[in-house]
Amino acid sequence: MDALPVWRRRASKHTDLGYEGEQEAMWIDGDEVLLGELCGNLLDNALKYTPEQGIVTVRLERDGDVITLVVEDSGPGIDDEHIHLALQPFHRLDNVGNVAGAGIGLALVNDIARLHRTHPHFSRSETLGGFICKDTLFKHCSAVMTTNVSTVKRVYKKTHLEV
Repeated sequence: MDALPVWRRRASKHTDLGYEGEQEAMWIDGDEVLLGELCGNLLDNALKYTPEQGIVTVRLERDGDVITLVVEDSGPGIDDEHIHLALQPFHRLDNVGNVAGAGIGLALVNDIARLHRTHPHFSRSETLGGFICKDTLFKHCSAVMTTNVSTVKRVYKKTHLEV
């Protein structure tokens, strides 16, 4: 994932981007490139649709061998009855306003999750009012793959620098 456009978008909108969760490195059982694309799409969508001075929070929650990725934002959100439409390739919802996009981000996230034998849960954020994605993508973690959560922490720390 090319992180520079994401960080520029964050800086230009003065978004409060936060990370909560595990501080220890975790090894994830999955395809490094595809999981990077999944995380990148979720973060990019959250930053893209969050208004000026909004909030985006990324969390990793661990429960035994299950790690749940949560991306939550204070954007317009998606009503439950429209989530199935947002998951269709090249379909854009009416509430996107003048935000540019091709309509493939969440469809790609959904496909990548299915390839990893899971299904992301999309809903309206109760705390921030926007969109939230919860995905227990990383069931049965092992030390087999090379995707390391400490990389996410390093990137997160860089986002607190003024661009």
